[in-house]
Amino acid sequence: MSTPSKSLLPALYFDGDLLVTGGSDKTVRVQRNSRDCLEKEQLGECLHVLEGHTERITGVARLDGSRLATSSADGSLRVWDVSSGETLHDVLLPSPACCLGAAEGYMVTGLTDGRVLAWEAKRPERAPTEILTLDAHRGAVTTLSFPKQDVLLTGGGDGRVKYWDLNQGGAAEGNRFEIGGESYTHVFRGHAAPVTAVQCDEHRVVSAATDGTVSVWDIRSGQELFQIYGHADGVGSLQFDREQLVTDGTGETLYLHDFTGRRGAPAVMGSDNPFGDDDDDDDNDEGSQSGFRIGGGDGGRGPGRGGGDGVDGGKGGGAEG
Repeated sequence: MSTPSKSLLPALYFDGDLLVTGGSDKTVRVQRNSRDCLEKEQLGECLHVLEGHTERITGVARLDGSRLATSSADGSLRVWDVSSGETLHDVLLPSPACCLGAAEGYMVTGLTDGRVLAWEAKRPERAPTEILTLDAHRGAVTTLSFPKQDVLLTGGGDGRVKYWDLNQGGAAEGNRFEIGGESYTHVFRGHAAPVTAVQCDEHRVVSAATDGTVSVWDIRSGQELFQIYGHADGVGSLQFDREQLVTDGTGETLYLHDFTGRRGAPAVMGSDNPFGDDDDDDDNDEGSQSGFRIGGGDGGRGPGRGGGDGVDGGKGGGAEG
């Protein structure tokens, strides 16, 4: 059985066809993925080991069915042919890259100097073309989420999270975005440490930091709804849907958090509840975060303060703008 890139894996891409991993060993491995592999709990055939970067890999993304993109601390952005494993384009960046995202023929790279570069990459025969530069953060752009071509979420070493409307040029002093025809502008502030992961949906922004905190924000008001504590070694990544949030720390532990309120998790008061239906009409719900530890030895208690209450009821964070 083939193994992913050795040592730390700061970059990973997974879909129904491929598992792509980039490691501190400067290589990118492309594995075939299938239902049979998942059922057997093993990796599929290794299609390629991509070599060419001279420093650790910081981002991997799939541009389309035939191309992959990778970024590296060596200050380069590469586009690869999935079938042959050959380099199609090698682009020199103005500073080392910390993160990479791709959506609908476009790419974005977050750099150590605080800038985000947006690229058009729709045509395989042409090298990526830089179309936009954002002065995003004071310090490195440590993480980003690029769910579609006009929406970008970034997190920085300055502890801030920003939501950018790329159609509007993403002006740093007025980050405008639209939901249901309404325009919003926010810079989310609240983390006291570098941000490590960000994700959003139509209701909320969720971010995590190296100090082990997870912040949940209302995307319309920009207010920090609550914080989750308890990852002693920091949070490496997160993923959420309408009902649940999964976070992982650097201590080989996963946490599962309930967003619905059914297990005493935090609920948003009033009729506009982004975490699920709240039919009890109780405008004084305070709820406490209720999480599960998968692995570890704390008897199943989730992250939190004072025996599991991992909620800061609105303290600390806020939105700028």
